[in-house]
Amino acid sequence: MKTPLVVGSTDQHMKASNVEDVKRLIKGQIDLAKNIGCNTLVMLGDFWDSRASQKLSVLMGFRDVCDMLEESGLFTYWIHGNHCLPRYDSPISYLTPFRGLFPNIMFIDEYTELECCGLDIAFMPFQTEEMMIETLEQSNGADILFSHFE
Repeated sequence: MKTPLVVGSTDQHMKASNVEDVKRLIKGQIDLAKNIGCNTLVMLGDFWDSRASQKLSVLMGFRDVCDMLEESGLFTYWIHGNHCLPRYDSPISYLTPFRGLFPNIMFIDEYTELECCGLDIAFMPFQTEEMMIETLEQSNGADILFSHFE
Protein backbone atom coordinates (compact mmCIF):
# COMPACT_ATOMS: atom_id res chain seq x y z
CA MET A 1 0.00 0.00 0.00
CA LYS A 2 1.19 3.51 -0.80
CA THR A 3 1.56 5.78 2.20
CA PRO A 4 -0.78 8.78 1.99
CA LEU A 5 0.99 12.13 1.92
CA VAL A 6 -1.49 13.78 4.29
CA VAL A 7 -4.39 12.86 6.54
CA GLY A 8 -7.02 15.59 6.49
CA SER A 9 -10.18 16.39 8.37
CA THR A 10 -12.73 19.15 8.49
CA ASP A 11 -15.82 20.44 10.29
CA GLN A 12 -15.19 19.36 13.87
CA HIS A 13 -17.53 22.15 15.08
CA MET A 14 -16.21 22.17 18.64
CA LYS A 15 -18.59 23.61 21.21
CA ALA A 16 -18.92 23.26 24.98
CA SER A 17 -21.06 20.11 24.70
CA ASN A 18 -18.68 18.14 22.45
CA VAL A 19 -15.14 19.11 23.51
CA GLU A 20 -14.19 15.58 24.57
CA ASP A 21 -15.71 14.07 21.42
CA VAL A 22 -13.66 16.40 19.19
CA LYS A 23 -10.51 15.63 21.15
CA ARG A 24 -11.14 11.91 20.57
CA LEU A 25 -11.63 12.54 16.84
CA ILE A 26 -8.35 14.41 16.58
CA LYS A 27 -6.56 11.71 18.57
CA GLY A 28 -7.97 9.19 16.08
CA GLN A 29 -6.64 11.29 13.18
CA ILE A 30 -3.20 11.40 14.82
CA ASP A 31 -3.23 7.66 15.52
CA LEU A 32 -4.28 6.86 11.94
CA ALA A 33 -1.51 9.02 10.49
CA LYS A 34 1.12 7.43 12.71
CA ASN A 35 -0.12 3.89 12.02
CA ILE A 36 0.15 4.35 8.26
CA GLY A 37 3.47 6.22 8.38
CA CYS A 38 2.12 9.62 7.39
CA ASN A 39 3.71 12.64 9.06
CA THR A 40 1.49 15.47 7.82
CA LEU A 41 -2.01 16.48 8.87
CA VAL A 42 -4.32 19.01 7.25
CA MET A 43 -7.17 20.67 9.13
CA LEU A 44 -9.61 22.15 6.64
CA GLY A 45 -11.73 24.53 8.67
CA ASP A 46 -14.76 24.85 10.89
CA PHE A 47 -12.99 23.63 13.99
CA TRP A 48 -15.18 26.02 15.95
CA ASP A 49 -18.98 25.86 15.98
CA SER A 50 -19.84 29.39 17.10
CA ARG A 51 -19.10 32.36 14.89
CA ALA A 52 -20.04 34.85 17.62
CA SER A 53 -17.51 33.91 20.32
CA GLN A 54 -15.72 30.98 21.96
CA LYS A 55 -16.39 29.80 25.51
CA LEU A 56 -13.43 29.22 27.80
CA SER A 57 -14.07 25.44 27.84
CA VAL A 58 -13.86 25.44 24.03
CA LEU A 59 -10.66 27.49 24.04
CA MET A 60 -9.14 25.09 26.56
CA GLY A 61 -10.25 22.15 24.40
CA PHE A 62 -8.58 23.79 21.42
CA ARG A 63 -5.40 24.22 23.46
CA ASP A 64 -5.55 20.52 24.38
CA VAL A 65 -5.86 19.61 20.70
CA CYS A 66 -2.88 21.80 19.80
CA ASP A 67 -0.85 20.20 22.58
CA MET A 68 -1.79 16.71 21.28
CA LEU A 69 -0.72 17.70 17.78
CA GLU A 70 2.59 19.08 19.04
CA GLU A 71 3.29 15.99 21.15
CA SER A 72 2.52 13.73 18.18
CA GLY A 73 5.52 15.05 16.24
CA LEU A 74 3.35 15.37 13.12
CA PHE A 75 3.29 18.62 11.15
CA THR A 76 -0.15 20.22 10.76
CA TYR A 77 -1.37 22.74 8.18
CA TRP A 78 -4.53 24.43 9.45
CA ILE A 79 -6.87 26.74 7.52
CA HIS A 80 -10.03 28.41 8.74
CA GLY A 81 -13.56 27.73 7.59
CA ASN A 82 -16.57 30.03 7.69
CA HIS A 83 -17.37 29.03 11.30
CA CYS A 84 -13.87 30.15 12.36
CA LEU A 85 -14.60 33.74 11.34
CA PRO A 86 -16.49 36.38 13.32
CA ARG A 87 -17.75 37.73 9.95
CA TYR A 88 -17.56 36.24 6.45
CA ASP A 89 -15.34 39.06 5.21
CA SER A 90 -13.05 39.11 8.26
CA PRO A 91 -9.31 39.04 7.48
CA ILE A 92 -8.62 37.23 10.77
CA SER A 93 -10.11 34.14 12.37
CA TYR A 94 -10.33 32.58 15.82
CA LEU A 95 -7.16 30.69 14.85
CA THR A 96 -5.13 33.87 14.25
CA PRO A 97 -4.14 34.51 17.91
CA PHE A 98 -2.48 31.08 18.01
CA ARG A 99 -0.14 31.66 15.04
CA GLY A 100 3.47 31.07 15.99
CA LEU A 101 2.71 29.47 19.35
CA PHE A 102 3.05 25.86 18.17
CA PRO A 103 6.13 25.06 16.07
CA ASN A 104 4.54 22.02 14.37
CA ILE A 105 1.28 23.78 13.47
CA MET A 106 1.03 26.27 10.62
CA PHE A 107 -2.15 28.34 10.94
CA ILE A 108 -2.89 29.77 7.49
CA ASP A 109 -5.06 32.91 7.28
CA GLU A 110 -4.64 33.73 3.60
CA TYR A 111 -4.09 31.99 0.29
CA THR A 112 -0.69 30.31 0.53
CA GLU A 113 1.31 28.28 -1.98
CA LEU A 114 4.17 26.13 -0.73
CA GLU A 115 6.06 22.92 -1.37
CA CYS A 116 4.90 19.97 0.71
CA CYS A 117 5.60 16.29 0.18
CA GLY A 118 7.32 17.05 -3.13
CA LEU A 119 4.28 18.83 -4.57
CA ASP A 120 3.20 22.44 -5.02
CA ILE A 121 0.25 22.78 -2.67
CA ALA A 122 -2.09 25.73 -2.21
CA PHE A 123 -4.09 26.37 0.94
CA MET A 124 -7.08 28.67 0.62
CA PRO A 125 -8.97 29.40 3.83
CA PHE A 126 -12.68 30.18 3.52
CA GLN A 127 -13.51 33.30 1.57
CA THR A 128 -16.67 34.60 -0.04
CA GLU A 129 -17.19 33.23 -3.56
CA GLU A 130 -16.17 36.52 -5.13
CA MET A 131 -12.98 36.64 -3.07
CA MET A 132 -12.14 33.01 -3.95
CA ILE A 133 -12.48 33.65 -7.67
CA GLU A 134 -10.28 36.75 -7.46
CA THR A 135 -7.68 34.90 -5.36
CA LEU A 136 -7.49 31.98 -7.78
CA GLU A 137 -7.23 34.27 -10.81
CA GLN A 138 -4.19 35.94 -9.22
CA SER A 139 -2.53 32.71 -8.05
CA ASN A 140 0.34 30.81 -9.62
CA GLY A 141 -1.55 27.55 -9.37
CA ALA A 142 -0.58 24.33 -7.65
CA ASP A 143 -0.73 20.55 -7.96
CA ILE A 144 -3.24 20.37 -5.09
CA LEU A 145 -5.63 22.95 -3.65
CA PHE A 146 -6.90 22.54 -0.09
CA SER A 147 -9.78 24.82 0.80
CA HIS A 148 -12.96 25.15 2.81
CA PHE A 149 -16.23 25.78 1.06
CA GLU A 150 -19.37 26.72 2.93
